[in-house]
Amino acid sequence: MLYSNRKERKKTSFTGQSFYLVESGGQKKLLKRMKIILVLLVISMGLIAETTTAQALWSGPFEFKRTWSYEKAIRGILLKNGTVVFYFEQTRPATQEEKAKRLEEFERQWKELEAKAKELEKKEELFFPRFPLYAIVSEFFKEAVKSGMQIAYSLGKNHVLNAPVVTKAGFNFIFKEGVQKQILLDLEDAYGPESWQRMPTDAINIRASDNGRFVALETEKGGIALYELEDDTISLMIRMEGTHPFGFSPDSLHMFVTLEKGIFRIYRLPPKRDIDVRLFLPEFLLIKKVELEIPKGTAITDVVLSDRHLLVLTWRELIVYDWQTETIHRLTFNSYGGRSLLLTSDEEAFVAKMDGTLAKVDLKEMRSYDFKMDRFDLLNRHRVYFHKLVSISLDKRFIAALYDPGLIPPEGTKSWSGSTTDESRLFIWDLSKGEVVWRSDKRLESITGGFGYHSPAWFSEDWNYLLLNLRDGGLELLKLTKAGM
Repeated sequence: MLYSNRKERKKTSFTGQSFYLVESGGQKKLLKRMKIILVLLVISMGLIAETTTAQALWSGPFEFKRTWSYEKAIRGILLKNGTVVFYFEQTRPATQEEKAKRLEEFERQWKELEAKAKELEKKEELFFPRFPLYAIVSEFFKEAVKSGMQIAYSLGKNHVLNAPVVTKAGFNFIFKEGVQKQILLDLEDAYGPESWQRMPTDAINIRASDNGRFVALETEKGGIALYELEDDTISLMIRMEGTHPFGFSPDSLHMFVTLEKGIFRIYRLPPKRDIDVRLFLPEFLLIKKVELEIPKGTAITDVVLSDRHLLVLTWRELIVYDWQTETIHRLTFNSYGGRSLLLTSDEEAFVAKMDGTLAKVDLKEMRSYDFKMDRFDLLNRHRVYFHKLVSISLDKRFIAALYDPGLIPPEGTKSWSGSTTDESRLFIWDLSKGEVVWRSDKRLESITGGFGYHSPAWFSEDWNYLLLNLRDGGLELLKLTKAGM
């Protein structure tokens, strides 16, 4: 090595012999330049090594390539055939005339709600909202009962008056061939008959039946709207009372919605009908009202509907309700429940347990099986765990799941409470080998909070397509270029 820190003789050793360097002004500049070059060379080599390591980190039996992205989508889903569906809104500022009408309606409803304050304290919902405006007033009033009337009144009025007006809304369909189709909603049906009523949603939860015929849409301000898709049209079938979790059975014949903790409704979806016939969901299609005893203080983490069972997962247990025979089975995993559920086509369910590991439940025999694995898997010094299950491959060899990197305890930490990063990461686990074979570097939407739960990752049935809801907004559609070995 060369030493150039001071103008003096410095002795060093090179191949076992000694020699001396005497610095001059020119030598000093030369040595300085050489030092800079060496530093840059070391940095360049480090970047190359880092890139190689990063490539090794993400490479494996699976590789995906981005084929499409959209920055302004309001949450999206991927149908089994690889079609992307997402909701969108276009807005404009409210006029003074529209604000005056909103103010009049807000004052009228507020007085009505004040008169029913005692009733409101006992019920989760005072009335079922037909349009977002009425739901917003009710929501702010509920908060007023909990906190302070004047504060909630002021905040509610300000929100209602200044919210923009929706001028265009609907669904976008992106087919795997690259063809795009936009289907607009009837604003009168979706938001109200007059412009001043048409306020944008604050959040969206969207689900679709496996056959692609039905789309259910929940907004943060109450109710679930059920739409039927047929050719190039989409029609509102009904706006029903309910909240998340909600969804469809794998055979696309039934749908469930949640009313409140432990109370669910199961509907039989209507058969094909003439497009010009307006159908409101009659009472006979409500085939089952389910009331399950959920202990106080026990949170529900996931609910799914199979062709025969309603599965309700809590922190403490898995409740399997046979809605044909009306029998109930309760299962636990090491005296606990789990975080999420995933159904297969042959009456099996996978459970992401509370300890971050994985279990499988045979719904025919009502028996559970734990997968033998460490609590965490270490892949290139990055830990993962099972939090939200996403999809399972057709051959049942691979399972995809999500985790929040902020909830992973650092190495060597004995006591760790965790701190969410408000984002999630996706990985694929080889069930036969018990190891991670692919992990995405994309920062996806959170899986630990927010409005209901909307999965930030969706696979097509054949796993040839993967849709990601990004943490910073927008959607990305990826195509499989290398399948699992």
